[in-house]
Amino acid sequence: MREAASAIRLVLTAVEGEEQARELAEGLVRDRLAACVSVLGPAHSYYIWKGNFERTCEWLLLIKTVDERLAALRTALAGRHPYTVPDILTFPETEATSAYAAWARATLAALPDGTEDGPGVS
Repeated sequence: MREAASAIRLVLTAVEGEEQARELAEGLVRDRLAACVSVLGPAHSYYIWKGNFERTCEWLLLIKTVDERLAALRTALAGRHPYTVPDILTFPETEATSAYAAWARATLAALPDGTEDGPGVS
Protein backbone atom coordinates (compact mmCIF):
# COMPACT_ATOMS: atom_id res chain seq x y z
CA MET A 1 0.00 0.00 0.00
CA ARG A 2 1.34 3.42 -0.95
CA GLU A 3 1.64 6.19 1.54
CA ALA A 4 -0.61 9.10 0.60
CA ALA A 5 2.34 11.43 1.13
CA SER A 6 4.26 9.80 -1.74
CA ALA A 7 1.34 9.39 -4.17
CA ILE A 8 0.99 11.60 -7.22
CA ARG A 9 -1.14 11.40 -10.37
CA LEU A 10 0.08 11.26 -13.94
CA VAL A 11 -2.20 12.63 -16.65
CA LEU A 12 -1.36 12.25 -20.34
CA THR A 13 -2.64 14.23 -23.30
CA ALA A 14 -1.43 15.14 -26.79
CA VAL A 15 -1.77 18.16 -29.06
CA GLU A 16 -0.75 18.73 -32.67
CA GLY A 17 1.78 21.50 -32.22
CA GLU A 18 4.75 22.34 -30.06
CA GLU A 19 3.46 25.84 -29.36
CA GLN A 20 0.06 24.45 -28.28
CA ALA A 21 1.88 22.05 -25.96
CA ARG A 22 4.00 24.83 -24.46
CA GLU A 23 1.01 27.11 -23.88
CA LEU A 24 -1.03 24.33 -22.29
CA ALA A 25 1.87 23.22 -20.08
CA GLU A 26 2.68 26.75 -18.93
CA GLY A 27 -0.95 27.53 -18.13
CA LEU A 28 -1.45 24.38 -16.07
CA VAL A 29 1.70 25.01 -14.04
CA ARG A 30 1.08 28.74 -13.57
CA ASP A 31 -2.48 28.01 -12.38
CA ARG A 32 -1.08 25.46 -9.89
CA LEU A 33 -3.05 22.60 -11.42
CA ALA A 34 0.14 20.70 -12.23
CA ALA A 35 3.42 20.63 -10.35
CA CYS A 36 5.28 19.78 -13.55
CA VAL A 37 4.44 19.14 -17.20
CA SER A 38 6.96 17.37 -19.41
CA VAL A 39 6.50 17.97 -23.13
CA LEU A 40 7.75 15.26 -25.49
CA GLY A 41 7.66 15.23 -29.24
CA PRO A 42 7.15 14.91 -31.93
CA ALA A 43 5.39 11.58 -31.59
CA HIS A 44 3.61 9.79 -34.41
CA SER A 45 -0.04 8.90 -33.79
CA TYR A 46 -2.17 6.55 -35.88
CA TYR A 47 -5.94 6.38 -35.40
CA ILE A 48 -9.38 6.28 -37.03
CA TRP A 49 -11.27 9.59 -37.10
CA LYS A 50 -14.72 9.87 -38.65
CA GLY A 51 -14.17 6.60 -40.50
CA ASN A 52 -10.81 7.57 -41.99
CA PHE A 53 -7.36 6.31 -41.16
CA GLU A 54 -5.28 9.21 -39.87
CA ARG A 55 -1.65 9.70 -38.96
CA THR A 56 -0.21 12.82 -37.47
CA CYS A 57 2.67 14.19 -35.46
CA GLU A 58 1.71 15.22 -31.96
CA TRP A 59 3.36 16.54 -28.81
CA LEU A 60 2.75 14.58 -25.62
CA LEU A 61 2.22 16.23 -22.28
CA LEU A 62 3.03 14.22 -19.15
CA ILE A 63 1.26 16.13 -16.40
CA LYS A 64 2.12 15.50 -12.74
CA THR A 65 -0.41 16.52 -10.09
CA VAL A 66 -1.99 15.43 -6.80
CA ASP A 67 -5.46 14.06 -6.10
CA GLU A 68 -6.62 17.34 -4.60
CA ARG A 69 -6.01 19.12 -7.92
CA LEU A 70 -7.12 16.33 -10.26
CA ALA A 71 -10.74 17.38 -10.85
CA ALA A 72 -9.80 21.01 -11.48
CA LEU A 73 -6.98 19.89 -13.77
CA ARG A 74 -9.30 17.71 -15.85
CA THR A 75 -11.85 20.53 -16.15
CA ALA A 76 -9.21 23.07 -17.18
CA LEU A 77 -7.57 20.67 -19.59
CA ALA A 78 -10.88 19.83 -21.29
CA GLY A 79 -11.69 23.54 -21.63
CA ARG A 80 -8.27 24.57 -22.95
CA HIS A 81 -7.57 21.60 -25.19
CA PRO A 82 -7.66 22.35 -28.94
CA TYR A 83 -9.07 18.94 -29.98
CA THR A 84 -12.76 18.20 -30.40
CA VAL A 85 -12.25 14.92 -28.55
CA PRO A 86 -9.10 15.32 -26.46
CA ASP A 87 -7.29 12.34 -25.06
CA ILE A 88 -7.10 13.02 -21.35
CA LEU A 89 -5.82 9.85 -19.75
CA THR A 90 -5.44 9.68 -15.97
CA PHE A 91 -3.32 6.95 -14.51
CA PRO A 92 -3.93 5.47 -11.06
CA GLU A 93 -1.93 6.88 -8.20
CA THR A 94 1.76 6.55 -8.88
CA GLU A 95 4.29 6.17 -6.12
CA ALA A 96 6.92 8.87 -6.35
CA THR A 97 10.00 9.32 -4.26
CA SER A 98 9.08 11.03 -1.02
CA ALA A 99 11.21 14.05 -1.97
CA TYR A 100 9.49 14.49 -5.35
CA ALA A 101 6.01 14.01 -3.88
CA ALA A 102 6.78 16.53 -1.12
CA TRP A 103 7.98 19.04 -3.70
CA ALA A 104 4.86 18.50 -5.85
CA ARG A 105 2.53 18.90 -2.86
CA ALA A 106 4.32 22.05 -1.67
CA THR A 107 4.23 23.51 -5.18
CA LEU A 108 0.51 22.85 -5.55
CA ALA A 109 -0.33 24.09 -2.05
CA ALA A 110 0.35 27.67 -3.13
CA LEU A 111 -2.34 29.23 -5.25
CA PRO A 112 -1.37 31.46 -8.22
CA ASP A 113 -1.96 34.60 -6.12
CA GLY A 114 0.63 33.42 -3.58
CA THR A 115 -1.83 32.44 -0.85
CA GLU A 116 -1.90 28.98 0.62
CA ASP A 117 -4.65 26.54 -0.23
CA GLY A 118 -6.71 24.83 2.43
CA PRO A 119 -5.43 22.13 4.77
CA GLY A 120 -5.92 19.29 2.25
CA VAL A 121 -2.72 20.06 0.34
CA SER A 122 0.57 20.32 2.13
